[in-house]
Order: sequence, then C-alpha cells, then structure tokens
Amino acid sequence: MNSDKAAQHLTSAAIQERRPVSVALIAVSSPHHYTLWNAFAAETLAGDLRGALGNLVRVGVYRVRSTDEIERIAYIVKRLRPDMAAISVECGGVTLSLELAERLTSGDASNGHCLSALIFGGKIPTYLPDVFLNKCSSAIVVLGEGELSLRRLVRRLLERAPERLEDIPNLAFWDSQESIRRTAPERPRCSELTFPPSLDTVSELIEAGPGTVLTQASRGCSWSKCSFCTIPSFRFQEKWEPLPWSRTRKHLEALASLGVREFEFCDDEFMGGRDPQHIERISRIAGDLEAVGRHFESGIVFRIFLIPHTIYRHSDPAGNAAVRSALERLRDAGLRRVYLGVESGSERQLKRYCRGTPLADVMGALNVLRDLRLGIDCGFIMFDLLATVDDIAQNVRFFRANGLIVYNQWPFRPLVANLGSRFGRMMLRRGMHPDPEYMCYRYRFNDPGVQKIFEVVDLISSETRSLFYTLKVISKSHFDPGLECRESRRAREVVIANGLIYLDLIDDLVHAVTSSGADGLVARSAWRARERVQALLVDVEHDLNRGVFRDPHGRLRYELSEHRPGFRATPHAAPVARRDAIERTATHSLTILDP
Repeated sequence: MNSDKAAQHLTSAAIQERRPVSVALIAVSSPHHYTLWNAFAAETLAGDLRGALGNLVRVGVYRVRSTDEIERIAYIVKRLRPDMAAISVECGGVTLSLELAERLTSGDASNGHCLSALIFGGKIPTYLPDVFLNKCSSAIVVLGEGELSLRRLVRRLLERAPERLEDIPNLAFWDSQESIRRTAPERPRCSELTFPPSLDTVSELIEAGPGTVLTQASRGCSWSKCSFCTIPSFRFQEKWEPLPWSRTRKHLEALASLGVREFEFCDDEFMGGRDPQHIERISRIAGDLEAVGRHFESGIVFRIFLIPHTIYRHSDPAGNAAVRSALERLRDAGLRRVYLGVESGSERQLKRYCRGTPLADVMGALNVLRDLRLGIDCGFIMFDLLATVDDIAQNVRFFRANGLIVYNQWPFRPLVANLGSRFGRMMLRRGMHPDPEYMCYRYRFNDPGVQKIFEVVDLISSETRSLFYTLKVISKSHFDPGLECRESRRAREVVIANGLIYLDLIDDLVHAVTSSGADGLVARSAWRARERVQALLVDVEHDLNRGVFRDPHGRLRYELSEHRPGFRATPHAAPVARRDAIERTATHSLTILDP
C-alpha cells in the first residue's frame, strides 16, 4: 500500500467514534532459539505509550512463542478489535511474526473490522524491512528504537488531518512510486524516555519460573567498536546514554511490589565509563538501590553487564580504585553477579574483535570481581571465520588456566556474523546473503583445520544440545547464591561437566588435526566425547528419577526420551506433558555454519 492509500486507510475508527486508540503490542520469539534473558521491548513500548498518551490510548501486551500460540493470540487480539497491531520480532521469530500478521489481517472485512495500522519493529525488521514489507505491503516498519515513532503513529490515528508518514522518522513503507521508502533517522534521546516499562507480563514470568525479570538504566555501549556487535548501527552510531534514573527506580519499586527480588539490568554497559561523572552517578544509584531494598522484606539483588576496560586498566590505577569503590557500593546495595565479555584468550582474536582490551587487563577485571567476591558470568567466542588452529589452542589454554568453565559452560560458541556488524559487512562484501530468521550470515572457516574441529564439535553437541541447554536454564534460576536450591546447584554441576567434555574434545582435536593420521585421531576423539556425554545422560536420568530435578512440565523427560535410547521414567515420576507443550519450550542452539 502506498503512502497516499495509507493516509486514507488511517482515517481510523478511533477518530470516527471519538474514542482512545486501541493498540495490541505482541512480542514474537522462536521456540527454537531460547534465551536465558527475556526481551521486554513490548513492555517498554507499552509503558511509554501509556505514559505519553494517557487516556488517548489503550494498550494490551501479548507474547507468542510457538505456532500453537499464534492461533490463540490472533483470536484474542481480533476479538478486541484493535486499531493498531505492533509486532516486536525477536530472534528466530520472523516466520511466526508473518504468520501472525496474516491471521490478524485476514477475514477482517467479514466481521466489519479492519486494522488501521500493522507495525513491525525490532532488530531484524530494522535491518531487513523488505522481508516484512514484501509479505505485508500495507505494513509499516519502525527502524531502531521505537518509542517516539510509535507515539507519532498512534497520534496519527487520532488526528483528522494526520501527519504524513514521510514526516515521521525511522520508518520504512511502500511509497506511491512502489518503492520502499525510508524516512530520516532520528534516535530518541534517552532523557525523553521518562515512562517506565509496563508490568503486563511480570506475573506470567514469575509463574514460568527460571529466567530473570528485566529492568534498564541506560542504552548503548561506551565502547561501541566491537566488530561482532550491532549496537552502534542499531543506535545510529550513538554511544552510551543514561535513562532517567527516576524512571528506572519507579520500575524497580513496581516490580518489587509484585514480589520480584532478583533483577537483571539489561544495559549493554551498566556504568557507561569510569570517569568521575560516571562514578558519581553509580554512587547515587547505589544509594537509591539500598533505599529500595530497605522498603521490602529480604531486600533486592541484581546483576549487571560491564565491559572489562570499565572495570580495570593497567595504565589507570586511580581509576581502578574508583571503580572498585563503586562496585563495593553496588555490592552493598544488592549486586550479586557481573557479566563481562572475555571473548577470547588469543590476542589476535581480540584485535579482530576490536575489543580494545589486552588480555592482561581482562585478567585484571576478572581478579577485581573475584576479590570482591562477586559472581561472574562471561562471554567467550571460541571460533571466528579467520581463526587459526593456534588461536583455538590459545583459547583452550586460557579457558583452563583461568577456570572460565565456572563462568561460561558453553565454551564452543562460534562468532555470529550479524547483519549490521563489521563482520556482517565483511560477509556482505563477499556477496553473501544473511539468514533473515536470525539476521546472521552462514559461513565456513578460512582455516581447514578449524573447520574440521568445529564440524566435529558442532555435530556431537547438536545431538544433546537442547537437553543441556534446558539444564542450563535451570542452573540460572537464581544468580544470588543465597537463593540457590539443590536443583539449580545440581543443574550447574551437570552443565559444567558437559562443557568440560567439549573443552577436552576441542583440545584433542587441535592435536589431532596437526598430527599425522589425523582422521583416525579425530574419530577416536569424537568417540570418547560421545561416551562421556552418554555417561552424563545416565546421571541426569538418575537425578530426574530420584526427584533432584522436579521437571513440572515434563521438559527434561521429553529431552531424555529424544537423546537417551531406552529412557524410562520411574513410576513415581510426574507424568510427561504433551509433546506439543514441550516443543513450545524446547531449547535449540543456532548452528550458524553450513554443515
């Protein structure tokens, strides 16, 4: 639909009936790409619309995680007859989002209702708007951070002389020349975003169990140069910005009033820097967090994300002392874990990743967190398309020497070359096309030895990856050691044991591919790894049957039945849930390389 027709189409029922605009915000994720962290773009947009437009808008928030749920959510939404449906497309959710859009827009004429606007947003629509516009010609895609654009699109439905689509920033749509038109980019200033996220799905998340509840205190990254990262391009090259702290505090207090005591600050970089201005801000936040915790029984605990060179720099001892002091304040206010991107034990890889942190400083950052007795999670990228066998060997040595398996139980991850990152642009220059479902390029490694190592590791891990990721989810039920239970501790022990199997396998394969008789050595290494994995599955089956793993939805039983021949649950075990219910929550890692 071109913009002229859209203008006519958007003379909405809300104008004719003089009522608020009704908006359905629907987050769509994939059952095959589980993440430990719940995205909350829909909740963020819902809170912003309600705060900015008040009684001029009614907003409902919904989630789709499987094909089964499409029909149910489409039925609910269509019964409510919204003026606008805005679909937030999460990783792996493209096909489901398009199926949902088709259901939302089909059959409307027969029941006398027609959507005035269909919107797609999120990272994948931002980078690949044509995927959605070619399927839904009347749709509008919001590019980048969507608050201000979505406000104006809703206001457009309220005005008898609506604003032209061409004048609203950060949109893509079919224009009157039958071309996809992109409007001027304009990133919202964080200072303008004063309304906290909504609470629509919090009770659902609490009931679901494992997984943390998110909040946010800033956007962007103070470094913004990593070659695998899409943050800079998604934010139109703007770096780190704080959100109004009053907004975050209101959200925290509202979550705590519902019984939430563990929070995830999903900021890409929580502190934003280590200069006096940022340290002072963190001190104020720590004081506020202490005050929030005092208002609620048992207090609050939280986890944050930091980059290593915020925590430690060998060349700046005064800054190191200031950051350490700020982290101590945060720890006293409830900080329990810190996630940081270690990424590699190879200096060559770190340079390719443009991390800006030498290995000595990475070690310094880890030591600071250990000294403060804070929990640690770390990112690590074992393979990248330019890696050599020597890079992989250095990674394994570094991983072992620093005990990283406690902080990262998935030591065999490859670099994901996303559209919008520098690695993605390299793929584009090579004439490759991204997989739109995951916004990434599928590639082969330049080094034949690395290719062989990865193929073997990927093949063996794919056989049981979903089962061990299920256990990893259980192991992350709590990031506060004081709240851990027998089940989560045992799950962590199992996923660590599984991770060590693949670390040993990679080590064996490094030696195998550089030795004579490589094929035989590779085959023996693979056989040993498979035997160890099967022995670990026996332990999991035993733990399940004696009740260590509660498995209320039958998910582990389903996974064991898929991956362990002859698996039988003991008679006292809980009944296995229906297969389709299990598949809605099944976990599958994304393989980004051609087999």
